[in-house]
Parts: sequence; structure tokens; C-alpha cells
Amino acid sequence: MTAEPERVPDPERRLDPYVPRVLLRHLTEAPEARLRSLEATMVFADISGFTALSERLARRGREGAEELADAIGGSLSTILAVAYENGGSLLKLAGDALILLFEHDGHAQRACRAAAGMRATLREIGRVSAGSSQVALRMSQGVHTGTFHLPLVGEAHREQLIVGPDATRVVLLEKAAAAGEILSSPQTAAALPLRCRGAQKGPGFLLATAPPPVAHAELTLVYPSLEQVAMCLPTMVRAHVLSGRQPSEHRNVTIAFLRFAGIDALVQREGPERAADALHQLVSDVQAAADAHEVCFLESDVGDDGGSLMLTAGAPRIIGDDEERMLLALRRVLDGERRILVRVGVHRGNVFAGDIGPFYRRAYSVMGDAVNLAARVAAKAPPGELYATAAVLDRSPTRFVTTELEPFTVKGKQKPVQVWSVGSPVAGRARQSVAVHFPLVGRDDELATLAGVVQDARGGRGRLVDIIGEPGIGKSRLLDEVVERAEADIVLGATAA
Repeated sequence: MTAEPERVPDPERRLDPYVPRVLLRHLTEAPEARLRSLEATMVFADISGFTALSERLARRGREGAEELADAIGGSLSTILAVAYENGGSLLKLAGDALILLFEHDGHAQRACRAAAGMRATLREIGRVSAGSSQVALRMSQGVHTGTFHLPLVGEAHREQLIVGPDATRVVLLEKAAAAGEILSSPQTAAALPLRCRGAQKGPGFLLATAPPPVAHAELTLVYPSLEQVAMCLPTMVRAHVLSGRQPSEHRNVTIAFLRFAGIDALVQREGPERAADALHQLVSDVQAAADAHEVCFLESDVGDDGGSLMLTAGAPRIIGDDEERMLLALRRVLDGERRILVRVGVHRGNVFAGDIGPFYRRAYSVMGDAVNLAARVAAKAPPGELYATAAVLDRSPTRFVTTELEPFTVKGKQKPVQVWSVGSPVAGRARQSVAVHFPLVGRDDELATLAGVVQDARGGRGRLVDIIGEPGIGKSRLLDEVVERAEADIVLGATAA
């Protein structure tokens, strides 16, 4: 058995860890192909606890964000080592969820052995501490063996999706599994020794014990051209990674989920190739709208009978007017004509934002209660509708036609959630002249340093300060805060062309 090699990352290949090795192989073997269908076993593992830890550490600013990134990175490294030792590959690292693929001989047994090993590992390391905060991590898993369709779609970048009836099966298995349980489909269970099969539960069988190890051929790592790999990362994520290591943060971000469904019937009726064509149109339209309004197409995720696309404004770049830009982008998507409809939910709140995962498999991610609420608002929206919370609508300079809806309850919230259905922008309404001023989160060290510089200037000891960071990281916002706190009578500014 082989795990991912312990090689020192090549700075020139810094984008490789952000692309699944299944996709790296796709780019090498069939770079122009829009669809790859694989006979394999998939493991869907949902880890609970990271969001709770993120919420607890949010008030600690950047220090808390770095502690969270270290805690998540350490946990994922240990868990993923078990999967890679059994020949697995991480397809998606979306928030708290891991989607793993196992191919070639004995893939069903190796997938179940990895699932059991990850569960045992989490029981050993599952109490995660960060500063004075501690949470218990728990994991539920679904395992299914079948044919998985992996369309590679989009224009601005090539996004790998996971769709089809067998992808739906693994999602439903995970949903039916309780914390600590591994639920395998009948197809997977049939490939295991009888002693491994536990009691039947819902759509599958509980995994009673890990199957014996199965020898498998070493997976040869392949590295396509830098240009090919770069085109598999979203525009803003690509720029973020190429700009060098950036600190993790807790910051206010606007998050939208676009859920799409009906894919299983489309695959069965017209074939996976035609389904991939329809998905290509959808993803391309979303990318074009996101880029036009400087919104980040962050990631895609698998779902029941389809999946979701996640957009962010305020991460990884901070530009301003996040809510307005997001709503305009979403309306552009919904106003377009295509075969696949989407239902959209958008919310704004404080989240963790940063790069997570071991050195060989990374992802830029946002997580927190605000992310979960945006996803649940999207789940409530009918196809073709955009639902938004007041946190978004109240901060948009552009006004939209809105319809107030009856509050509804969602998981994780004690009180009902109030949302509005959002239509087109109101014609002729000018932008508000009063700027919305957002609280600055996680810049305590920088503000303290600059406060000292201001104090020196008041005493006649002027200094030059160089503030360096990637575009959109918040340099201007930091200076605005310094000026506001300084309460200076005169502020001079200059711009170099």
C-alpha cells in the first residue's frame, strides 16, 4: 500500500495540491474530454465539529483563525493519510465534508477499510483543542460502488463536478448514517467478506468491521502543464494561491449557494454526455456572472440528484459593496435561459476564510454558521427563485423588487429565519450616497502598530509605512480604520498612476 509521497512542494507547482489527482490524470490522458466516467467506490464522509470550533475562535481574530487552520490541517492530515494508504484520492474538500474515490482492483474493500480506519483514527484524535476552546469531532460516512460521472465543465475555469444516480446514492447513504456509523450500499456490501456486513439500516448495511487489507498497484502521480492545472482553479482562488501564503482570517463574507437538481433523470434519459453539456452551460453562465461582478466562484459540491455551486464576495478578495455585487451576479444567472434551473440562497456573516488541508491536498475554504445558513436558505428556495436575508438586502446600495416571506425554521437555529424573495433591480433607483461601514475583524496587531505610527507623527516623528498584501485583502479598509480612529483634522492622500 502506498500513501501520498512525502515530497517537498515545488514552488513552481504550488497549484497542484488544489487539484484532485484524479483530475490531474484526466488532464494528462484526455485533456480535451468534457466527461470521465469511472467504475469505482466513493466514500462521503461528513465531519461535524469544525464549524462549532470556528464560531468559538472567531472572537480571537487572526490568532483564532490561525489556530483553527492548524487544528483543521492537523486533523485532516491524519485522517487523509488513512485514505491514501488504501489507494484513495480526495475529490472534494467542501467545508466539513470529504469526498473520496477508490479505483482499480479491490476498490470496494479498500474504500471500506479506509472508512473504518478513518473512523478509528477520529476516535483517537477527535477531541481538538485550539487555544482554550475544545470540541469533539464526529463523522458519519456513506460508501457506494458504481459508475460515477465526473464532468469537467466551464469556460473561465474547468470545474470538476460529480453527478449521476450513483453519486446520489452515496449522498443518501451518508444522510442516513448517524454519527460514528459507516453505511454501505448493497453493491458495496456484496464485495465484502460476510463478517464485515452489519445490520441493515435504511438504504444500506452498517459496516461491522474493517475488511482485510487488499494489495493494490501504486498510483503513478502525473503532473500536467502549469497552464492546464491553473485552468482548473477558479479565477480568484487561482490568484490567491499564486500570490503566496496568506494568513487565515475571520472576516465578514457574503455567501451564496446555487443548487441544481434533475440531473439523474437527465443522465438516464439522454446520457451522461448530454447532461455534461447542460452542466457546462450552467457553470459557464455562473462563472461569467461572477467574474463580471467580481464575485468568487469558490467551489462545487455533490448533492442529491445534482449538486451546488458556492459563490463568495469578500473572500478571498475584499473589494466592497459585496452584497450588491453578489445580488446582481445572482440575478444575472437567474435571468438567463438554460435547461437546468437553480434555486439560490444568500446570506452574510462572519466566517473563517483560509487555506486548509495537508501540503499534498489543499483547498481555500470558508466555514462558519453563516455558510450553513446560506445553504439552508437555498434549500428552501423553489427552482428559479433567489432568497436573501436582511443581512444582505440592507447593505446593498442597489435596491431590488422583494417579497417578504413567512419565517421558517432551519436546522441549527432556535428562532425562525426571515428571508425575502429577490427579483430584478428597481429601475431608476440611484445608488445610496451613504457608504455602509463594516466592522474590521482580526487586524488588532496591525492596528496597534499603525496607532503607534500615528502617535509618533503627533509628536513630530514622521515615518513611512509600507503595507503589503495581495489585491483585495483589505489594505485600504485597514487605512480607513486608522484614519477614523486617529480623528485627524486634516488627512492628505495621493495616488500614483
